[in-house]
Amino acid sequence: MIETQILQREIALAEYVPACIDVGKFIKFCEECPAYSRNWACPPFNFSPMNIWLSYKSILLYGRKVVFGEELANKQYEADELNSLIYEIMTPIKTSITEELLEMERGNHGSRALFAGKCEGCEICNRPTGQACIRPEFMRHSIEALGGDVEKTLKLYFDEKLVWTSAGRLPQHFFLLGGLLIG
Repeated sequence: MIETQILQREIALAEYVPACIDVGKFIKFCEECPAYSRNWACPPFNFSPMNIWLSYKSILLYGRKVVFGEELANKQYEADELNSLIYEIMTPIKTSITEELLEMERGNHGSRALFAGKCEGCEICNRPTGQACIRPEFMRHSIEALGGDVEKTLKLYFDEKLVWTSAGRLPQHFFLLGGLLIG
């Protein structure tokens, strides 16, 4: 059985930025990701991510804690089986968070949604071809892509710990965390 819990908390950016934003550190992590320079929502950018953080007053941190039941968490999986299971479980939850954040953005003039993970607005992003984003009305960055430390965010504002798969096993839980920048 899988249980999801909503994570939601608004934080002033005057507090959040010094506590959880380190653009230089997280750009280095992004460089190791397959989406780096292959997705318009991911670095490298032709702007400073700090300019985005400094353009808003607060962030509504918004996402889900996905708790796996004992049956799923205690089972040993082959690598492909584990990856398929994670995709099957997490994709609809990520889609739901994306839709909810976009709805919040529409209801809060001057706000900007930050997706949980990379933008998946197009089946194949055309950034590698050098063409502009074909769905700029949908494309959004993630907290991480703009230099945000999600692990530190979870610890400071939700008293939660980020955990990963290990030795072919699911952890007890996963997190998907996005946000809404509010002007």
